[in-house]
Amino acid sequence: MRSVGNQVDSARKSLNRINQADQNLYLSSVVIFATLDTFFMNTTALATYFGVNNAPPLRSVFDLIEVSRTGLSKKAVANMARHLAIPLADLFVILHISIRTWQRNADDKLLPQEVTDNALQLANLYTHGEEVFGNPEKFKGWMNHPSPIFGGKKPIELLDSRFGFQAVHDELVRIDYGVLT
Repeated sequence: MRSVGNQVDSARKSLNRINQADQNLYLSSVVIFATLDTFFMNTTALATYFGVNNAPPLRSVFDLIEVSRTGLSKKAVANMARHLAIPLADLFVILHISIRTWQRNADDKLLPQEVTDNALQLANLYTHGEEVFGNPEKFKGWMNHPSPIFGGKKPIELLDSRFGFQAVHDELVRIDYGVLT
Protein backbone atom coordinates (compact mmCIF):
# COMPACT_ATOMS: atom_id res chain seq x y z
CA MET A 1 0.00 0.00 0.00
CA ARG A 2 1.42 3.38 -0.98
CA SER A 3 1.30 6.16 1.56
CA VAL A 4 -1.20 8.98 1.16
CA GLY A 5 1.67 11.40 0.49
CA ASN A 6 3.07 9.23 -2.31
CA GLN A 7 -0.34 8.94 -3.94
CA VAL A 8 -0.84 12.71 -3.83
CA ASP A 9 2.68 13.41 -5.17
CA SER A 10 2.06 11.02 -8.05
CA ALA A 11 -1.24 12.72 -8.82
CA ARG A 12 0.38 16.18 -8.78
CA LYS A 13 2.97 15.11 -11.35
CA SER A 14 0.26 14.07 -13.78
CA LEU A 15 -1.67 17.33 -13.53
CA ASN A 16 0.49 19.64 -15.63
CA ARG A 17 -1.97 19.78 -18.54
CA ILE A 18 -5.27 20.72 -16.87
CA ASN A 19 -6.62 23.97 -15.40
CA GLN A 20 -6.34 24.94 -11.71
CA ALA A 21 -9.97 24.23 -10.73
CA ASP A 22 -9.80 20.75 -12.23
CA GLN A 23 -6.44 20.17 -10.52
CA ASN A 24 -7.88 21.09 -7.12
CA LEU A 25 -10.90 18.83 -7.62
CA TYR A 26 -8.70 15.94 -8.75
CA LEU A 27 -6.26 16.36 -5.86
CA SER A 28 -9.15 16.53 -3.39
CA SER A 29 -10.51 13.21 -4.63
CA VAL A 30 -7.03 11.61 -4.47
CA VAL A 31 -6.61 12.82 -0.87
CA ILE A 32 -10.05 11.48 0.10
CA PHE A 33 -9.47 8.03 -1.38
CA ALA A 34 -5.89 7.79 -0.16
CA THR A 35 -7.00 8.80 3.33
CA LEU A 36 -9.76 6.20 3.33
CA ASP A 37 -7.23 3.61 2.18
CA THR A 38 -4.91 4.51 5.07
CA PHE A 39 -7.70 4.83 7.62
CA PHE A 40 -9.33 1.48 6.92
CA MET A 41 -6.60 -0.78 5.64
CA ASN A 42 -3.75 -0.70 8.17
CA THR A 43 -4.96 -3.87 9.81
CA THR A 44 -1.50 -5.08 10.84
CA ALA A 45 -1.14 -2.32 13.43
CA LEU A 46 -4.66 -2.97 14.68
CA ALA A 47 -3.87 -6.62 15.34
CA THR A 48 -0.89 -5.65 17.48
CA TYR A 49 -3.04 -3.25 19.53
CA PHE A 50 -5.53 -5.95 20.45
CA GLY A 51 -2.99 -8.74 20.85
CA VAL A 52 -2.48 -11.45 18.26
CA ASN A 53 -4.25 -14.11 20.33
CA ASN A 54 -7.05 -11.84 21.56
CA ALA A 55 -8.72 -10.92 18.28
CA PRO A 56 -9.48 -12.67 15.00
CA PRO A 57 -7.21 -11.93 12.03
CA LEU A 58 -7.76 -8.46 10.58
CA ARG A 59 -6.76 -8.47 6.93
CA SER A 60 -9.24 -6.10 5.33
CA VAL A 61 -12.03 -3.66 5.97
CA PHE A 62 -14.44 -6.59 5.66
CA ASP A 63 -12.74 -8.30 8.61
CA LEU A 64 -13.19 -5.08 10.58
CA ILE A 65 -16.89 -5.04 9.73
CA GLU A 66 -17.30 -8.67 10.76
CA VAL A 67 -15.40 -8.19 14.03
CA SER A 68 -17.48 -5.09 14.72
CA ARG A 69 -20.63 -7.16 14.35
CA THR A 70 -19.49 -10.17 16.39
CA GLY A 71 -17.54 -8.31 19.07
CA LEU A 72 -14.06 -8.13 20.55
CA SER A 73 -13.21 -9.70 23.89
CA LYS A 74 -12.79 -7.56 26.97
CA LYS A 75 -9.19 -8.81 27.11
CA ALA A 76 -8.49 -7.56 23.56
CA VAL A 77 -9.88 -4.10 24.33
CA ALA A 78 -7.99 -3.91 27.64
CA ASN A 79 -4.80 -4.84 25.78
CA MET A 80 -5.47 -2.05 23.27
CA ALA A 81 -5.98 0.48 26.08
CA ARG A 82 -2.66 -0.53 27.66
CA HIS A 83 -0.86 -0.36 24.30
CA LEU A 84 -2.29 3.08 23.56
CA ALA A 85 -1.74 4.28 27.15
CA ILE A 86 -5.38 5.34 27.50
CA PRO A 87 -6.59 5.48 31.11
CA LEU A 88 -9.55 3.18 31.73
CA ALA A 89 -11.72 6.11 32.83
CA ASP A 90 -11.22 7.75 29.41
CA LEU A 91 -11.69 4.41 27.65
CA PHE A 92 -15.09 3.85 29.27
CA VAL A 93 -16.30 7.27 28.10
CA ILE A 94 -15.04 6.69 24.54
CA LEU A 95 -16.48 3.17 24.34
CA HIS A 96 -19.81 4.10 25.99
CA ILE A 97 -19.57 1.42 28.65
CA SER A 98 -19.99 1.79 32.40
CA ILE A 99 -17.28 0.78 34.83
CA ARG A 100 -19.66 -1.68 36.47
CA THR A 101 -20.54 -3.37 33.16
CA TRP A 102 -16.84 -3.59 32.32
CA GLN A 103 -16.09 -5.20 35.68
CA ARG A 104 -18.93 -7.74 35.33
CA ASN A 105 -17.65 -9.02 31.99
CA ALA A 106 -15.21 -11.94 31.97
CA ASP A 107 -11.98 -11.39 30.01
CA ASP A 108 -13.09 -13.71 27.20
CA LYS A 109 -16.63 -12.28 26.93
CA LEU A 110 -17.36 -10.56 23.64
CA LEU A 111 -18.34 -6.93 24.05
CA PRO A 112 -21.47 -5.49 22.37
CA GLN A 113 -21.35 -4.19 18.81
CA GLU A 114 -21.34 -0.47 19.74
CA VAL A 115 -18.46 -0.94 22.19
CA THR A 116 -16.48 -3.03 19.70
CA ASP A 117 -17.13 -0.57 16.89
CA ASN A 118 -15.88 2.32 19.04
CA ALA A 119 -12.78 0.30 20.04
CA LEU A 120 -11.99 -0.41 16.38
CA GLN A 121 -12.45 3.25 15.47
CA LEU A 122 -10.17 4.25 18.33
CA ALA A 123 -7.49 1.81 17.18
CA ASN A 124 -7.84 3.06 13.57
CA LEU A 125 -7.49 6.65 14.71
CA TYR A 126 -4.36 5.89 16.73
CA THR A 127 -2.87 3.93 13.84
CA HIS A 128 -3.39 6.91 11.54
CA GLY A 129 -2.12 9.38 14.14
CA GLU A 130 1.05 7.39 14.78
CA GLU A 131 1.72 7.32 11.02
CA VAL A 132 1.17 11.08 10.72
CA PHE A 133 3.37 11.96 13.70
CA GLY A 134 5.92 9.26 12.92
CA ASN A 135 6.18 8.43 16.61
CA PRO A 136 3.54 6.91 18.92
CA GLU A 137 4.66 9.00 21.90
CA LYS A 138 4.39 12.29 19.98
CA PHE A 139 0.89 11.37 18.85
CA LYS A 140 -0.19 10.35 22.36
CA GLY A 141 1.15 13.68 23.63
CA TRP A 142 -0.84 15.56 20.98
CA MET A 143 -4.00 13.63 21.89
CA ASN A 144 -3.64 14.70 25.54
CA HIS A 145 -2.78 18.35 24.98
CA PRO A 146 -5.47 21.06 24.76
CA SER A 147 -5.76 22.47 21.26
CA PRO A 148 -7.24 25.78 20.09
CA ILE A 149 -8.46 23.94 16.99
CA PHE A 150 -10.79 21.96 19.24
CA GLY A 151 -11.93 24.91 21.35
CA GLY A 152 -9.24 24.36 23.97
CA LYS A 153 -10.18 20.72 24.49
CA LYS A 154 -7.83 17.77 24.25
CA PRO A 155 -8.45 15.67 21.13
CA ILE A 156 -9.07 12.60 23.30
CA GLU A 157 -11.96 14.44 24.98
CA LEU A 158 -13.81 14.58 21.64
CA LEU A 159 -13.83 10.84 21.03
CA ASP A 160 -17.12 10.15 22.78
CA SER A 161 -19.01 10.84 19.53
CA ARG A 162 -18.69 9.99 15.85
CA PHE A 163 -18.39 13.70 15.07
CA GLY A 164 -15.48 13.99 17.49
CA PHE A 165 -13.72 11.05 15.86
CA GLN A 166 -14.24 12.70 12.48
CA ALA A 167 -12.97 16.10 13.69
CA VAL A 168 -9.77 14.54 15.08
CA HIS A 169 -9.28 12.46 11.94
CA ASP A 170 -9.79 15.52 9.72
CA GLU A 171 -7.21 17.44 11.73
CA LEU A 172 -4.72 14.57 11.33
CA VAL A 173 -5.21 14.75 7.56
CA ARG A 174 -4.56 18.51 7.65
CA ILE A 175 -1.41 18.00 9.74
CA ASP A 176 -0.24 15.28 7.36
CA TYR A 177 -0.53 17.66 4.39
CA GLY A 178 0.69 20.77 6.17
CA VAL A 179 -2.65 22.57 5.85
CA LEU A 180 -2.95 25.29 8.47
CA THR A 181 -6.39 25.90 9.97
